[in-house]
Amino acid sequence: MPRLLMVLDKHSDCQADALRSAGADRWDRGINPLLRNPASGVRRGTSLLLIFLLGLIGSAMFADGAGESEEQRRLREYRVLMTDRQDAEQYRDELTVAWSHYSALNIQEATRAFAGVRTAEGVGERDLVQALYGLGLCYRFHMHRPNFEEAQACFDEIASRFPQNRVAAWALMERGSLEDLETEAGRVAARLFFGRVLEEYPESLAIHETALRLAGTYLGRTLDPELIREGLAVLEKHIERHPDNPLVGTMHYRVGYFYFACLQDYEKALPHSVATSTLKMEDPYRWPEDYWHTAMNFMRLNRPEEALPWFEKILIDKPTSREAFPAKQMIERINRYLDDQRGLRRDPADTDSDDSGADLPQ
Repeated sequence: MPRLLMVLDKHSDCQADALRSAGADRWDRGINPLLRNPASGVRRGTSLLLIFLLGLIGSAMFADGAGESEEQRRLREYRVLMTDRQDAEQYRDELTVAWSHYSALNIQEATRAFAGVRTAEGVGERDLVQALYGLGLCYRFHMHRPNFEEAQACFDEIASRFPQNRVAAWALMERGSLEDLETEAGRVAARLFFGRVLEEYPESLAIHETALRLAGTYLGRTLDPELIREGLAVLEKHIERHPDNPLVGTMHYRVGYFYFACLQDYEKALPHSVATSTLKMEDPYRWPEDYWHTAMNFMRLNRPEEALPWFEKILIDKPTSREAFPAKQMIERINRYLDDQRGLRRDPADTDSDDSGADLPQ
């Protein structure tokens, strides 16, 4: 391996522990917190963030949304992991209070409020579905006493009794995530639920999050190249069908990473890596890592001139990031290498150092 790549390539190894724990978390942090297996425990920090986000459903569902376009409204509601607006009919105030408790992490109060609407006499479908969905989340993400069986029952009831309701797709997605994803049997069961969402609700916004979760039953849980390719195929197919979906950046990110780090298929990794860096994640602290990943992809393909702008972007966009110093080193080495190729460095002292770019890939 050329010396330059050996020195500074931070993503060359695909280790099992990185894939199964830290690696998977890096890809899911702040984007897809529901992928973690509840049966093995949800980390407190992730749970707090998730409950806060899902608690926003109350305001998203009951806000008037004045001045919003239809697309803006749908994207706003998607961002809190909910579906199209369904205003409560009978128990608007009670459900507003329930979601407010949930957002404030008062899970016991939220559970009681949702349960009150669920058992109310003559409750209509819209109100009942909201109550069941809220209860399912409360049971699943209760900090100290999660009850996965009750959560499953709530989501199952929505899917079985109200399959035409827009929330049914989201309920099936949550139901799949309640399977034990640490076991092969659990992953197979989860794939059935996720597959139903994609097949039965192709117009639902839930299909994008579901595709990520379906791929997650393969990626980061195995070192088997064939299973990794199955997971990547899920995302590649979804990107092709829905190139402008709200989670397409995350999908490109994962596809690029696993092709690069696990399968060492740099040609297939490159377009996804470039797309990720171009689209940019919402978290700006991730940009330099994305730029680094893209630059190293070009380096693996022996295209240093095309890698150079991505290393430079690290210094421009995030000069204080941890990638900045190694990026500066890479820029210097590439420039020395390019000067050598062009015959611009005539001073022998310039080529006498271990930092010479002479060993860069051609």
